[in-house]
Amino acid sequence: MALLQRELARTVDPVERLRLQAQIEQERNSAAKTYGGELTKQLRTQESIYDALNKQRDAALGLLELQIRDRQEARKEARQLAGLARVVNGGQFSAEQRAAAQDQIDLIRVQQQQRQQKIRETSATAGGTISATGQLLQSVAGGGVPAAPAPPGAAARVATLGELAGRKRDVPDPFRMQIGAWMTYAREIDDMLRAALPAIIGRAGPAAPAPAGGVPEARRAAAERLAQLLQLAATMPDVIDWSVARGRLDGDLAACGSAPAGASDMVAAYVALLRAGLAMLPPKPAATQLGLLQRATTRLSDPVDQAALNELSAQVASLPALA
Repeated sequence: MALLQRELARTVDPVERLRLQAQIEQERNSAAKTYGGELTKQLRTQESIYDALNKQRDAALGLLELQIRDRQEARKEARQLAGLARVVNGGQFSAEQRAAAQDQIDLIRVQQQQRQQKIRETSATAGGTISATGQLLQSVAGGGVPAAPAPPGAAARVATLGELAGRKRDVPDPFRMQIGAWMTYAREIDDMLRAALPAIIGRAGPAAPAPAGGVPEARRAAAERLAQLLQLAATMPDVIDWSVARGRLDGDLAACGSAPAGASDMVAAYVALLRAGLAMLPPKPAATQLGLLQRATTRLSDPVDQAALNELSAQVASLPALA
């Protein structure tokens, strides 16, 4: 928008000024719409958190009620079980009477198990964690396996990053914290990933063999189309229908991301960053923004390494400021 305003200040042609003023107004409306959408999203999140807190409070009260009723029922059942046991073990009762008494005992045991199951489920909700999106997550126990009954063998397949790294710690969620906390936890996650890498590789099994011949030809062709379209959009913006171009770019990026040159090729992560940068562009991107993405897409013709990924990550973060 700043670029458009500078052009407006330099233009004396009344027709061109009207066009630029209309474009500036469109940019403002788009920004206002985006801001309004973000406010709506935040409001919905706050409503979800409020609902989750109410659900958690109701679950805590319900748990207390279930525990009290369970104790009451247990006292009555203890007296019933004592009398039924005398019938089952008494020689003076008929076989039919003893069988009926045993059925009653079994039924009481089932009812006890049902009450305990309901108590465990309510306890998982009452002791749960509210996520950043307002979801109420049930409490977990035993290495990340939900406290509610899990499928057989689930514990052997589930592990936290801390467990894989050999550290008894989970990184806290920095939601609503200062930027310093985000950076600290990001470094901690990076350290834990490095420590956990041998365990992760061991669980993943042997890597798939790299395709012969390096970068697939289909990926090279898609990368060339990307570079050409972005260059054309940067140099001749009036020729390009950007709403259509976005779809073409996204399709070619997806084609590149699905065609790695080998196990060490980080093209999928690189393409994810490019697509995130594409989503950050305004309705009519600036030439500097398109130029940055165009230069970045030239790397897609070769395998992507960690250095290229780090460089693009820094560039995408500065993309909005280039408008």
